[in-house]
Formats: sequence, C-alpha cells, structure tokens
Amino acid sequence: MLFPSASSLGLAVIVSTCIDVVVCKVAITGVKTGIDAKTGARPARRNIYELYKDEKQFALYVQAMNAMMKTDEKTITSWFSIAGIHGRPYTTWDDVDAKSGLGGGYCPHGNSLFPTWHRPYLALIEQVMAGHAQTIAKTYKSKDYETAADNLRIPFWDWAATPYGIPDMMTWPTIKINTTEGAKNVTNPLYRYEFARSPEPADVFPNKTGPDADDDDVFLGRQKTTVRRPDKSGNSQMVKINSEGFKANNKSQSLRDAVFMTFAKTKDYNTMATQNTKGTSFEIPHGDVHVIIGGGGSAANTIGHMTSLAFSAFDPSFWIHHANVDRLVAMWQAAYPDAWLQEEVNDAPTFTMRPGEKLNEKTPLHPFTQADGKTPHTSESSRYIKNFGYSYPDIQDWKFNNTKDLSKAVTQRVNILYNKDWHLVSSPKPTTTPKVKSVTATSKPTATPTSKSTYKIRGMSLSERQAAPKVPREWSVAISVSNNALGEPFYVKCTANNVVVGKMVVSAVPNRDEIAAGANRVTHAEFTLKNTLKTTDVGDVPACIKYLQEQLKCEVWKTKSDSKVDKKDVKGLVIEVADEVVNMAKDATEFPTFGERSVHKEISP
Repeated sequence: MLFPSASSLGLAVIVSTCIDVVVCKVAITGVKTGIDAKTGARPARRNIYELYKDEKQFALYVQAMNAMMKTDEKTITSWFSIAGIHGRPYTTWDDVDAKSGLGGGYCPHGNSLFPTWHRPYLALIEQVMAGHAQTIAKTYKSKDYETAADNLRIPFWDWAATPYGIPDMMTWPTIKINTTEGAKNVTNPLYRYEFARSPEPADVFPNKTGPDADDDDVFLGRQKTTVRRPDKSGNSQMVKINSEGFKANNKSQSLRDAVFMTFAKTKDYNTMATQNTKGTSFEIPHGDVHVIIGGGGSAANTIGHMTSLAFSAFDPSFWIHHANVDRLVAMWQAAYPDAWLQEEVNDAPTFTMRPGEKLNEKTPLHPFTQADGKTPHTSESSRYIKNFGYSYPDIQDWKFNNTKDLSKAVTQRVNILYNKDWHLVSSPKPTTTPKVKSVTATSKPTATPTSKSTYKIRGMSLSERQAAPKVPREWSVAISVSNNALGEPFYVKCTANNVVVGKMVVSAVPNRDEIAAGANRVTHAEFTLKNTLKTTDVGDVPACIKYLQEQLKCEVWKTKSDSKVDKKDVKGLVIEVADEVVNMAKDATEFPTFGERSVHKEISP
C-alpha cells in the first residue's frame, strides 16, 4: 500500500506509483515552482499563441503532454485516468465512491460549482504535466530549460478574441520542437489523444449497439483516437471547425458578445457561474465552443468527442478551452471581488451530488483532495487562483495595492479585448489610471468608439434623433428551457437578418435514474441584440420592435442529427425579448449598469 507525499512541485503522484493499490490520495496543490517569494508574482498560464513562440517552454510542454498520454491507462495520473474523471468510463477515481448512486461522472454541469470544480481539475493535469516537464528539462543539461520548466503552466485559448478560429498548431498531426537531439517533428499532443487499447473494451467504453444503447457513445467508444467534426468514416475534419463553426454566421462575434455581456451585466456569482440561473453566464459560450469543435450532423456517427460530456475531456482541446473559461471566471472575480457563491439547491446530479442537495462553498468537490491528502477540495479552497500557484496575464494581482484598482485594470482589459466597439461606454479613455505598484498592468486602448452618427438610423430622422432625449437602451433575447425537453442534446439558435446573435447548447440531459431521483435541470441564456440593431436607434422602441418582429428568429435543433424541431414540440421553452434602460460606463475602467427588463410580448421570434 502506497501513501504518496507532495513534493516541491505540489505533486502527489506523477507516474506509476498508484497502480492497483487500495488507498492513494492525490494531493492537488497546483505547481509551486517559479513563484517569487518576495512579491508573490506567479507564473502565468499563457495564451497558446504566446506559448508556441517560446521555444523552450513549448518544447517542454509538448514532450510532457506526450509523456502523460503514453502513461499506462491504469495509472491514476495517466491522461486516460484523469480525463475519465469528467465522464466515461464512469468509474471511481482516487478511491472516491459514487455515493449518489447516479451515473454521469463527477463533473457538475448546470450548477454553481461548475467553475470551482474545474479549477482543481485543471490544477491536477497542470501539476502532472509540470512534473514530467521538470524531468525532461534535466535531460537538456541547461539551466535555461530548468527555469523554463519552473515557470511552465498549461496554456489557454481565448476563443472570443482575435485571431478567431481554432489555432493552427492544434490541427497539425506532428509539430516541430527543439529536442535534446536538435529540431525534430514529434507527435503533436494538441491534435488528438490516441487510446492505448483501441477500441477500448466494453467494460470501459460502450461498443455494442442495442435497444438501450446510445449510438453516439458507441461510435465514440469504438474510435482509436479522439475526433473533431468527423465524417462518416470517423476522420476528423479540422477545416470545418472554422468554416462551419467560428467563421460561419458571425460565430466569433456572438461568442465575444456573450463573454462581454457576462462581465458587464452579471454582478452576482451564481448567475455568472452557471446556465442554471437566469441571465448571462460563461457556461453558455463554453458549451457552444464544445459543439463548434466536436460538431454534430445529419449523417449518422458524425459527433466528435468534444460534443459529448461523457468523452470531451479526452480531447486535448478540452484543457486549453477550460483554461480559458477559468481565466474568464478569474477575471470576473477580480472585477467583482466581493461577489461570492451563495447557497442553492442542486438540480444537476453527479456521481457524488444528488438532486435537492444544498450546495455551498463547503460542498466537497469530489474527487479532488487538498494538500493534506485527506480533506476534499471545496469552493472555499478553490476560490482564488493564487491557491494553485498560477496567474493569467490579465490578472497580475500582486502589482496592485488594493482590489479596487485591480478591478479597474481588469475591467479596462475586458473592454479592450471583448468590447471593441465600446458598446455602452462613454469614452474608451479612462479618467483615472488604475494604480499599480511599479508597472502598467494593461495596454492602452488601440481603437476608438464607433460614432453612431455615421449610421443611417431607422425609425427617426437625424434631426429628430438629435432633438430627442438620449436614453441608452440594451436589447436582448432571453431563453429558458428544460434540459429534458427533447430527451436528447439540442440547441437553440437565434439569428437576426440571417446573422447568429447567440446559441444556447443543452448537453446535460438527465437520464431516467436522474429524473426518478428528482433532477429538474433548466438551462437559461441571454444574448445581446446590439449588433443587429446597430443601424436602428435603440431608444426608438417602436422602430426596434418592428425590426425585431421582422428579423429575429429563434430555432431549436437536435445536436446529434442537426435536424430542426418545431418549437411547439419543445416543452417548457420560453423566449422573451426585452429592453433595459442603461447608465453608460463613464470610461473603460467601468461597466455600465442596467435597469429592469421590459419584456415585449409582441415580439415572438
């Protein structure tokens, strides 16, 4: 029986120390190397584009990820084992039993623990990766590589900012790096994961069809590698991630809008954290990206691993995607430092959480264990990213004297990245610069707000508009629906003038056992209509109503078959268009404030 202890890396286990043992608690502390003891400065999780430019760190990252993927599947810290925490093969990890009696894996989707559960999950794969990187760095016999390993963290992919689309380096089967033997093309771990036993046996993944079988699960369970937007033969179609995903129908803009409006409109933690509450949340664009990568289509067997909650974590894109979600959550926390998790009743069962259970900051985030190797992580222990030894370029908190100045700096950064037309901001130039201890935390705005006077305004003449009282309004479409409305995954897509304004993906569909146990998941989303109303005076309510009655359309589609469903057949579906009076932000260091929603029932998209 083995009882691993944490090293200076915060690693409880790296390789095959926990095969076939009874007790083996993996202490998840994050990576502790590279931290400045005097200032508190922590190495950053870097944008994948920036990490790729760093010859030393990227070489270590690629080799470390490959080492994880080659580790025996039965090893508790192998790629296969860690990915399996999220969903299939629906087995216990680190001796944490599925006490709820329900399936589906440990991951909570559709409740307020969604962000804090993924934080130690990411820290786990980061510290295992870092352990391999440390070992590999020593083979270079170079202090520079050892320093690079000390500062290495997993990267993020900001899918809501430019450049749009999936990064090229994630679509290459091999990739050139600098090895100890010079420049070489090696297997690219960002491209796919290759299952060691392909296909996996039936006691691991389903591989037989039948009356109760999920055809998509069977298809994915039979694959030798992870696939993205596959054709009928199971071959990935990487080019379609951009052509049918990000670039088609203004997709990248709708993701960016969803991110910005979550920052600007959502002031309480629970709403930000989950699509199970009314309003805007990061979980909505997060789900959209899953389907953009994994795909879904009318032909049989055309769903990729990222589209399936049961299989998504096996795809390498899952981790840099979720690192970005964690980054957005951390930025939101910095912008609203006093907002925190409020107790709620669980509607989203997992291996260890039953429906009706009260969730709060002390609810165990199974199967993750704290540094003592005994105590489960909780939202309280996972609240701050500094607890896990990393930062993001946008949140260098050690440079600020107080949370107020950090909040202003992060808010300015959000406006620069995700509010490029300076929507609802009076001036992009801050009236006061956020104070830092020694260096500037954010770059200056590089764009200027688009002048409304350059547009031809519908509904009012220019002279009428100039004479009318200026009452800024925000128009949006809100959607809510039962996750079990169709008995299978689906999405609601809203377009205006044939351009996508938002897409709400419903993937967490309760099974019969969960429904019997009382699961009652409802998904909510809200999308801004600012872009489609760009040439309409948003203060002219009759003109906006007329335009939206003519142009705004919302449709329901089944994810797996990509077939359209009559909205009348979708139980519990509610779609509302509303406007709110807005107090404009004075400058880029602020967000606007919003009044009560005025619902327009005369608009039925």
